Amino acid sequence: MKHHFSDSVDQVQSPNRLFFLFSAALLFGVVCGVITAYFLDFNAQQALYSDVTGFLSDPRSDTVSIWQSLWSIGRIPLMIVLLAFTCFGVIGVPVSVGMQGYLLSFTTAVMVRLLGFKGLLLGIAGFGIQALFLIPCILLWSTQSFSVSKQFLKMLIPTKHAEPQGMIVFPRGFFFALFLGVVMLIFGAILDYFFARQLISFVSNTFILH
Repeated sequence: MKHHFSDSVDQVQSPNRLFFLFSAALLFGVVCGVITAYFLDFNAQQALYSDVTGFLSDPRSDTVSIWQSLWSIGRIPLMIVLLAFTCFGVIGVPVSVGMQGYLLSFTTAVMVRLLGFKGLLLGIAGFGIQALFLIPCILLWSTQSFSVSKQFLKMLIPTKHAEPQGMIVFPRGFFFALFLGVVMLIFGAILDYFFARQLISFVSNTFILH
């Protein structure tokens, strides 16, 4: 059973296959977020509606620091990188990618249900900047992290056709991918910190509260 699982994981090694796998995981999370928002009960909808309208009346009242913005955008990518250095990453990385898709879609889907098309505009204003930098980073890091985690798994559960590995070999471009992802996350967090609230204020004042 262990060998069968290790062999199955070992077959998922092509970068194109990995990119397709994690794109599908992200999309699955997005769909789950939308479905969850659709089945939200009435009381939860009313509570969220009160929170949204209270925030829209004064978006600057709920200010966050640049570090909070960076943590908000970088917590799941960081989890994905940490999972790379464990054998659990072969399961945890796809789950984390799906979780990120869920978080991106759920709040926006709730706002769409409460406010219609205006809620979609509000969701794009609130999360669009994050998503623009977060999604490429997630897909980039997940493919690299999965490849490293797979090697840890093979050290514990060697395949039928290979001996246990004594050393982890990082994929080509692994550290460059980490550096590029960090740059994207920092740049995205800075833009989100300085411009997201202005966009939310513009959308709310122009389309919702006028």
